[in-house]
Amino acid sequence: LSPRWRHRRRPGSMSLRSMWKIDNRGEVVCGVPALVALPPAAAAPILVVRRRDAFASCSAGKGPAKVFGLRKEPRNVDRVHGPGEPGGMTRSVQPERATSEEREHYEREGYFARRRVLGAEELVTLREAVESIHEQIEGAAREPDVEAPRWIDGKRYQNLLGSSVQWEWREGANEIRTMEPYHHLDPRLDALIDDVRLWGPARALIGSEGVSLFSDKLNFKRPGGAPFPWHQDNPYWAFLCDHLDQLVSLAIILDDSTIENGCLWLIPGSHKYGALDCFEERGTVGRLYTDIDRYDLATPEPMDLPAGSLVYFHGDIVHGSQGNKSDERRRLLLLTYQPAGLQRWQHQDIRSVTA
Repeated sequence: LSPRWRHRRRPGSMSLRSMWKIDNRGEVVCGVPALVALPPAAAAPILVVRRRDAFASCSAGKGPAKVFGLRKEPRNVDRVHGPGEPGGMTRSVQPERATSEEREHYEREGYFARRRVLGAEELVTLREAVESIHEQIEGAAREPDVEAPRWIDGKRYQNLLGSSVQWEWREGANEIRTMEPYHHLDPRLDALIDDVRLWGPARALIGSEGVSLFSDKLNFKRPGGAPFPWHQDNPYWAFLCDHLDQLVSLAIILDDSTIENGCLWLIPGSHKYGALDCFEERGTVGRLYTDIDRYDLATPEPMDLPAGSLVYFHGDIVHGSQGNKSDERRRLLLLTYQPAGLQRWQHQDIRSVTA
């Protein structure tokens, strides 16, 4: 572990080194199989969040699940989605840099959001690109000489076309749950990385005028798609990254996100605790998931935002999502930016960001 990460770990919390054995080159040799192929949300207890006055939770695994209630309506829009939200249905014009109000919100709550940054025509193009990738992966999975899937904690993973793919949890499902990276499979999504509306606000958050790509991930969440358990991103990245405090993630919402279709949820202020305890006996991948029962955290907030909105969030903020109980898709692109000149996560190349 880097000195920075060792310092950030909460006193008395489970050491990340206890999760895996490391060889003399610093590579994972057992514990979580093929860590390079594991997205941050693979398997863990599933939290079903009810609305106000319907306090309930359940778990797909063993152990307790956090019980909490949520407001039917946000108490304070500024707290939920951050400052500077314009109304209307058209694309909003936002400054290329994070405002002082946004930076303060990010420091205090661990995130901020901008509504409707991408317009309707842009979203049509991006959705087409995303579906093209799904078709490419499905086609690759049918090839006779394809790499066999790996089963981890009862979930199916597969390396296809240079991406780590996790299939939906349902037995025999042909839908992709999540995959990373994705930008190399479609030039339209590769070009999106260079859009200043995306990386511009990240500069102040990572403390660098120059920006490069750290990682990219695509979540499909079809109707019936499984939940993503509570987790933090930084513990997943800690072994192969010594600049965790210079990363910022961005969720690009491609479809109107609602509680019913499994929108992203964040726990405001949880980033201030650093790396929180994970489950110690919850399968192989479950050890990367946050045991929120151990902490008195703030009430989770739903990012129920319209398509084209952006959510910037800290690597230590606890986040997750419920399953998609609707008949609509809820697709989400994730980009993580870092200072210029640094290699991509688990790759040897540098993907510079250019205006």
